[in-house]
Amino acid sequence: MKNEYLVRAHRTETKLDTRDNLMSQLDVQVPADALEFLRAAHNAQETKDVTFQVQVVNTRDGDYRTLKFTSKGSKMKDFVPVATLEKFCDPHDNLTALFDRAAFELNLIVEVKERQRPDAKPLFEEEEQEPTVIVAGVLNAPKEVLALPGTEDIQDAEFVDAFPAAFLDACTADQLGQLFAHLNFGKLTDPTEEELAGARAKLLKYWHLLEGTNIVAKIRDEQATRSTEDGDAA
Repeated sequence: MKNEYLVRAHRTETKLDTRDNLMSQLDVQVPADALEFLRAAHNAQETKDVTFQVQVVNTRDGDYRTLKFTSKGSKMKDFVPVATLEKFCDPHDNLTALFDRAAFELNLIVEVKERQRPDAKPLFEEEEQEPTVIVAGVLNAPKEVLALPGTEDIQDAEFVDAFPAAFLDACTADQLGQLFAHLNFGKLTDPTEEELAGARAKLLKYWHLLEGTNIVAKIRDEQATRSTEDGDAA
């Protein structure tokens, strides 16, 4: 089983492990619906041949390189789904450069090969219970007002969020242009209705790169203000 996800660098750290090896850790933001597979792949590392690779694509010339990692786990961190990856430190990896989204596109490639040991369990149990579904529609509000369980309670939950499509439908052409610019997708100049629909579809596809950002919070505030003003006018 092999899955590939478009991700972005979230945090990096280099430190000594318990054996005095200098290790580099890289947190990457992943789609929320990838967490179940990533956790299963992480847990299977001892009994199966599992590979975690980050393909770094240079957006300017199309050149790419591949970094091989092991998994340290995946979870919701401050309401952002992240996978923590680790490898022996190599200065040539230049992990800090990966935060430049205009220069690099990151693809996380996770492959789990067939079971390697007779006692190895299936990647997903056949009679697995339905995951708990938590609707998390407010990701940018202060933590003290979020009516959600604590981080420890939601790490194993599947997040289903109906917010993005409704949010994008309410965006003006100018606001969609701001989101495009934030993701370095270019400019929306006098777009037609068909082009606006295409822009919304593309932003929805890459929503995991937008959720929790300041630009989304700003536009939500603008939409709330506009809605209030329209209500007063009526």
